[in-house]
Amino acid sequence: MANPMLVPGKMYRYRMSAGLVALVALLTGLVTINAQPASASTRKLCGRGQHIRVRTHGGRQFSVRNDFWGTRKFCLSNTNHRPNFTVVKHGSNILGGGVMAYPDVFTGCAWSICTPDSKLPARARDLRKPKATWHTTGHAKGRWNASFDLWFAKHNITTGQANGAELMIWLNTRRLPLDSTRIVHVDGVRWYLAHWRPSHSGGTWNYIQFRRVHRKRSVKNLRLGPFIHYSERLGLIKRRWWLLNIEAGFEIQRGGKGLSGRRFWARA
Repeated sequence: MANPMLVPGKMYRYRMSAGLVALVALLTGLVTINAQPASASTRKLCGRGQHIRVRTHGGRQFSVRNDFWGTRKFCLSNTNHRPNFTVVKHGSNILGGGVMAYPDVFTGCAWSICTPDSKLPARARDLRKPKATWHTTGHAKGRWNASFDLWFAKHNITTGQANGAELMIWLNTRRLPLDSTRIVHVDGVRWYLAHWRPSHSGGTWNYIQFRRVHRKRSVKNLRLGPFIHYSERLGLIKRRWWLLNIEAGFEIQRGGKGLSGRRFWARA
């Protein structure tokens, strides 16, 4: 039998077949590469107070913080250094049932952690239409709330316990009893309102809680000004006080594994 490599016609067809094979392989490779999502980079935070700088696609910088104090182990994961986190591990509550952790993402300053270009701290009277967006997911067991937390200090500080007010906006809750049945309307939505004066390490402050009557997992561009102004009318926040930060996280008393904040954005 003649060697097909020496037959002109077969040589031509052979070369064409090889070229087509190479072309198909190249195109297949391109299609495969384009079809695969970019690999995700995951960072785990298990240290108490451990935090990382994160960025939005537009370049805004925030901080994700693993804030826990009432349990011996608590871990978060973050994906691609974006403003997100997921609770991946928790221990038992050693406080007898009180809040043991508040994993969060925030803008501003909290205990010497400050995000750049946040314009915080700022006096309450100088705030210009503060807003916040937060999307949450997860069906975690236990007792917890998903909330915004805004801290006000009587002086311009970047660390330490704020002694002005803590304004919390609860969006969603699981197995937490009402602290008050008083209902108020803020920005067209019904909220349970509760407030008292807690103390810690010799300091005291006004605690204000707006709890959504109809729970919600996510909010977009929630106006924070109406909550601040309502608290000012009650005398619980003074316009000369300083807003230190805007935080979004989960107050956890028990459980919480699987709770996830998938998107955060805020401005003061």
